[in-house]
Amino acid sequence: MIRHLNKNDHPPRRLIVLGGSGFIGKAIATESLKAGINVISLGRDDIDLVHPDSGTRLAKMLDEGDAIMMSSARAPAKTFEMMLENLTMLKPLIYAIGSAHPSHIVYVSSDAVYSDSPDPLSEFSETNPATVHGIMHKTRETILQNEVSIRFGVPFVVIRPTLIYGKDDPHNGYGPNKFFRLVQTGKNISIFGKGEELRDHVSIHDVAQLTVKLLLRRSEGVLNIATGDTSSFRDIAKQIIALSKLPLNIDEIPRAGPMPHNGYRAFDTFLTKLAFPEFSYKSLETGLIEMSKEMKDRPL
Repeated sequence: MIRHLNKNDHPPRRLIVLGGSGFIGKAIATESLKAGINVISLGRDDIDLVHPDSGTRLAKMLDEGDAIMMSSARAPAKTFEMMLENLTMLKPLIYAIGSAHPSHIVYVSSDAVYSDSPDPLSEFSETNPATVHGIMHKTRETILQNEVSIRFGVPFVVIRPTLIYGKDDPHNGYGPNKFFRLVQTGKNISIFGKGEELRDHVSIHDVAQLTVKLLLRRSEGVLNIATGDTSSFRDIAKQIIALSKLPLNIDEIPRAGPMPHNGYRAFDTFLTKLAFPEFSYKSLETGLIEMSKEMKDRPL
C-alpha cells in the first residue's frame, strides 16, 4: 500500500537527484522544478557512487530535510559483475543517509522484480525475478528497506515502472524507442516473430509526474508505474509508421527463443487510482503522438 505522510502537497527542502544525467533522473528533475521543488541534480561526473570517498562527499552535500531520488544504476544489469557494481553504489548512499538524516527517499526500481504471471501484476504480486536485472533491483530494494526505513526511520518509497518510452531513452529499447529511431532514419521496423506479445508501455512524462506526486505527499510504500493497458509490438509499429507518413514496412525476424514473459505482462492499476485519484495515464496513442512531435526536434 501507499501511505501519504503529507496530507496535502508540500515540497521537500531540496530534492537531490542521484542519476540526474540519466533518462529517468533528468525527467524527474525537470518535472520537480515545474512543481516548484528546489533540485540538485547529480550525475556520474558530479559524484561517482562506486568511488571509495563518494559517501563522505555525498554526506557533505546533504542537509537535514532534503529528499533523495535514487535512479543511479548501471542498467540493464546483465552480468554478475554489473549486479555487484550496482549494489556497491548503495554503500555511499546509506552512509550519507545515516549522516544527514534526509526527510524522504525515492528509489527507482523496475517491474523486472516480478515473476511472470498469466494475470495482471499488482504491488502484491510475487517478486521472484528470473533475470540478473530483476535480481539486482529486488536486492537493492531489500537493502534500502532495511537500512533506510527500518534502521534510520526515513520514509521510503519504491517505484516500479514498466517499459518506459521517451525521446531521450539511451538504451534504444525494443518498442517505441527503437521503432521511432528506425523510421527517423527511413528504415523499416523489425519485429520479433509476429510481434504479438502484449506489453504495457508508459510515457516518461507519466513516470516523472507520478514520482513528483509521491515526493510532494512524502509517500511510503511501493507503487507500480504502468498504464493498465497492453498493446502488441506489431500494433505499436503500425502506429509509428502511420505517424511518420513514410512508405515503410514491418519486417518479421524469426524468434531465437520463447517470448519474454510468455508473451503477456499486464498490470492492475488499482493502487495508483487509490493513492492519486486525480491522476490519469495518457493513452499509448496520445503518448506516441507526443513522442513523435518531440522526436522531430531530436538530433539523430
